[in-house]
Amino acid sequence: MSGRGKGKGKGGYYGDSAYSGKGRGKGKGKGKGKGWSIQAADPDAPAEKVLPTFTKLNAVKPGNRSYDLVVQVGEVTTESSRTEKRRSGRAVVTVKCSEALVGDETGCILLSTRQQEKADLLKPGAYLVLLNVKMRRLQDSFWIDVDNWSAMKPLEDCKELLPEGFEATFTLNKEVDRTKKTAPKPVFCDIDDLEPEKKGVHIICKVLDVKTVEKSRLDGTNSKVAEATVGDQKGSIVLIARGPSIDVLQKDALLVVFNAHIEMYDKAFMRLVVDRWSDMKPLDTVAKELLPVDHMTTDTVIAADKNKSNIEWVLKEDP
Repeated sequence: MSGRGKGKGKGGYYGDSAYSGKGRGKGKGKGKGKGWSIQAADPDAPAEKVLPTFTKLNAVKPGNRSYDLVVQVGEVTTESSRTEKRRSGRAVVTVKCSEALVGDETGCILLSTRQQEKADLLKPGAYLVLLNVKMRRLQDSFWIDVDNWSAMKPLEDCKELLPEGFEATFTLNKEVDRTKKTAPKPVFCDIDDLEPEKKGVHIICKVLDVKTVEKSRLDGTNSKVAEATVGDQKGSIVLIARGPSIDVLQKDALLVVFNAHIEMYDKAFMRLVVDRWSDMKPLDTVAKELLPVDHMTTDTVIAADKNKSNIEWVLKEDP
């Protein structure tokens, strides 16, 4: 064990004056002190066993973090291919692999491996233990990657790795598919809630009246523009549409408008504009899970007399 100690010493001379203390002074000293040392490891001591920490699929995120999972296997595709991005550059390549739908009670995801001995374990209905696996992502696609550094074993061969009391009684939940990124559910509003310069408007409305006019562009050509009055149970507004959206605007039709925005015409009157970034579909063609429970129907009474486009707005400047 080594340590640091304090000692006293005699100082030497620097020029005509005595230079004592730290630096050029010479001296001898003795000291005692305490210090820390590294104790050598016992080679005969048994290595401490570290058990994996198992995670549910809904807590797995894409990135470089590794996870340990217990999953059930669904459909299996032994000969498949996937695209992945190389680390050395931006090139995207296609590789051959084996794939299977795996998951637990919280959801499912696609598993991919390029190793044949691991692909042989992918049997529909089998329960597997996945160790040191990662979730990969390419654009809006996700998958569990089982590579050279990962392990895949049957559940019955890994009883000693499982937490005490763990039972694989879950069933693969195919309702929550994490393979594809799902768009967030739109938040619908009433026409009465619309205000100047509002963006990202999602509404459900009925077409009360529609007319198509031709307007001149700056280059001298003409384009068709549809002006329709649409409404719901709380109000109505003039809607402007161009291009393919014009064909959807039929009188008395129930429509779902996604991602529209408000523009001010004549600097004072609101118009709901459906542009290239918007979408407009008949109500019966939209998935029910995207719609609010109490959405309007053909029996809904429309408040056509409360037209928001007839209200004149005044822009106030800050003092």
